[in-house]
Amino acid sequence: MLTFGGAPEVLESGNYSGQLFLTERDGVPLAFRLHFEDSGKISGEGTESFRESEEGKKTTTRVTGTHTKGPTVGFNFESDGIVYVGFKKPDGQLAGKWKVKENAARKGLFTLSLASAHEDKVATLVAMGFEEAISRRAVVDLRLSLEEAAHILSTGGASALPSVPREPPKPAAQQPPAAPTMEANIKTLVAMGFAPDAAKIALQLNGNSIEKAMQALTD
Repeated sequence: MLTFGGAPEVLESGNYSGQLFLTERDGVPLAFRLHFEDSGKISGEGTESFRESEEGKKTTTRVTGTHTKGPTVGFNFESDGIVYVGFKKPDGQLAGKWKVKENAARKGLFTLSLASAHEDKVATLVAMGFEEAISRRAVVDLRLSLEEAAHILSTGGASALPSVPREPPKPAAQQPPAAPTMEANIKTLVAMGFAPDAAKIALQLNGNSIEKAMQALTD
């Protein structure tokens, strides 16, 4: 799918954590390791789930599903008998609705956020044997890459770290992406499992807002 002013929006693979909401205020933690393949498939595993909170058992579950690219990024995946349907928000957070596959009356909202790149780097350095405080200073405070931090710490120790942060690279100027068309949003909703005619009507009734259309289709 082509957009003007830049590359299509995509979902980033990695470790996600968030909340599955049972009520407006009551939620349980979620954790997934998700891989969004170029083919449109989703694979991975769930490392903390709603069923674990209910049943008190620790399990790792398989994740399978599909996702779309474009101005609006949608996804639909299943893990541990629970179906998650949602989209990527402008701030990068994943949000949507969940339901128990064998009991559609059990449903609610969820949110997921990708673990920061800094935290992944810190965890990697700690696993390599470096102290967490020193690892955090290297990649968070001093903005070193993982390779730079590992090399400096392994050859010179903490005392060899630079005294001032490295200047971050300036981002290239980009034009804002074009707003998704009705046709693009219909394709996104169809890829998430909704019927084409129902998706079109929901979008028409909700001003081409994919968020409002998805809510109408799942209520």
